[in-house]
Amino acid sequence: MLLATIGYAIGPLIIQRYLSALDAIGPLAASLLVAGVILLPPALMTLPQHVPTAVALSSIAVLGVVCTALAMLLMFYLVSHAGASRASVITYINPAVATTLGVLLLHEHLGVSGFTAFGLILLGSWLATRGTVTAHGDESRVSTDGLQSAVETTECAGKHQ
Repeated sequence: MLLATIGYAIGPLIIQRYLSALDAIGPLAASLLVAGVILLPPALMTLPQHVPTAVALSSIAVLGVVCTALAMLLMFYLVSHAGASRASVITYINPAVATTLGVLLLHEHLGVSGFTAFGLILLGSWLATRGTVTAHGDESRVSTDGLQSAVETTECAGKHQ
């Protein structure tokens, strides 16, 4: 779980810093190939005794194509158009979307802690994507890099001292 969290945090930064000049298909294919090679030994050790049903196999195909490959292509698009810091906010929204789908489609119950978590996710996402205020008091353009925004604010404050 910790490794996945770290991956979600640094993935958009790696895309922005090192992979932005490349076509998204190349890094996507390479990362899926590496993941497949890493997951192959445990998969072979836990093969099912019977062939999975057509529904199970089609579910696996949809998860692989839509929820993995297409999602990674969209992440490359978001990083190139909104920047790494704003694109990474989508990973915070995932639990809210999953919870909403669970309540609407599977009739799951959402308790007080679930509503609280939902509110915190939305609040944190809003705070992470809102514009910054400069020392002048007027709203600056939304920066795709939080560090660049901090540098601009510091430079502006230094000029007025």
